[in-house]
Amino acid sequence: QERRQQEEKERILREERIAREAEERRLREEEARSMAEEQRRRDEAQRLRDEREAEERAAAEQEENVRLQKQKEEAEAKAREEAEKQRLEREKHFLKEEQERLERKKRLDEIMKRTRKTDAGDKKETKSSSLTNVSDKEAESSKASADHQPKPEVNNSPPAPALNGIHNGLPAAEDAAHFGDLIHLANHGNATNGGRDHRESSAAPGPILAFQSEETFVKKAGAMKPQHVAGTC
Repeated sequence: QERRQQEEKERILREERIAREAEERRLREEEARSMAEEQRRRDEAQRLRDEREAEERAAAEQEENVRLQKQKEEAEAKAREEAEKQRLEREKHFLKEEQERLERKKRLDEIMKRTRKTDAGDKKETKSSSLTNVSDKEAESSKASADHQPKPEVNNSPPAPALNGIHNGLPAAEDAAHFGDLIHLANHGNATNGGRDHRESSAAPGPILAFQSEETFVKKAGAMKPQHVAGTC
């Protein structure tokens, strides 16, 4: 009886031990599962956190890239606008300089035209004045040459040509007969005083003759000594 009780007791203890071990194993497994689940949850949370952070970083980077791109585009647009503004200013300045240059050229052309017209007028006036001066000089030279020409001897030769409208001191309006009488009287005086020296006869004055017009003229009896005629240019 005691042996059966002992065996029953041992069986109960063994069953209790097996049950206890099974419970302990279950608890360990459950704890392990719980720990694994916790780890999984932690890992999932970390993954989600990492993904979220990655997304945030990506979004931030994208936003930064967009901002940088926008800033770059704005800078490029501003640079293009500034370059266009400078180009327009340079073109405007160039057009202004070109317009000023054309205006200066136009004024210079007008001045040159007026100068050429003035020069042409001056040349015409100078030429006309030169021709007038030359004509006047030639007339004066001719008159001076005629004035310095020796007076012809009073003889039977033809009368000298008229000088300035006067024939040998007589007005052109006098009658030719008066001049003939003068020549006749002069020849008569020369014949009377033929024996005198030529120098004396040249220096001696002739008589004062009276004409029908009651004008008196002093006539030298002899021929006057020819004077040297200065050459005219």
